[in-house]
Amino acid sequence: MNTIMNKIKMGLILFIPLLFSCKKVLDTSPYGSITDASAFSTASKCALALNGVYDAAQGDYYVTGTTENRGYPFGAANIYQSDARGEDLVNIQAFLQITYQATYNSTSANCVAMWKGLYELINKANIGIAGFRSASGGVISSATAAQYEAECRFLRAMAHHEGLLMFARPYLENSGASLGLPGEAFINTTAAVNSILSTPRMSVSGVYDKILLDLDYAEANLPAASRY
Repeated sequence: MNTIMNKIKMGLILFIPLLFSCKKVLDTSPYGSITDASAFSTASKCALALNGVYDAAQGDYYVTGTTENRGYPFGAANIYQSDARGEDLVNIQAFLQITYQATYNSTSANCVAMWKGLYELINKANIGIAGFRSASGGVISSATAAQYEAECRFLRAMAHHEGLLMFARPYLENSGASLGLPGEAFINTTAAVNSILSTPRMSVSGVYDKILLDLDYAEANLPAASRY
């Protein structure tokens, strides 16, 4: 009995300090993700944000609700879908038949995936541009911020140009007076999504003007040698 009581006393002696050593701490910051408020708070996070824009360029989910990535807008899908229309190829896959025969339309999965991928890239570029401007001169140098913005604007110009080729009439048809692409803004809230849904499409000419502004900025601020 004494042995049992001694063990109980020893257990209480060891446990009581634990009660008084506990701190009331609740860490509400997400462990596996970065919040909007902190995405551009350090130089390394700024670099990660830029990598995220490049990631959007190389691939996006093929259809909603899946993790299948086929490489829209400028990854694998962009390359093999173009090759699949060549006269030197014979199609034996049902999936590529729609491309091989050019029978797709605005509701085809290929076109929907391209549209989604292009606008995910555009939106990530817009978010990156705003973030790099806010970090300029403090978190990162002004020169680095300008270079990062230039990279985003070059990718955004690529996305707008690809969108015009696929979803708009040619510029030469009427000097760019036809409907082009929807105007886009910084989108990271439900309210912003609802707002952009009612934004009218720019003219083809207006989109090309936007492309040229982005390319002019990129030409002036990109380094002579690229990291990619």
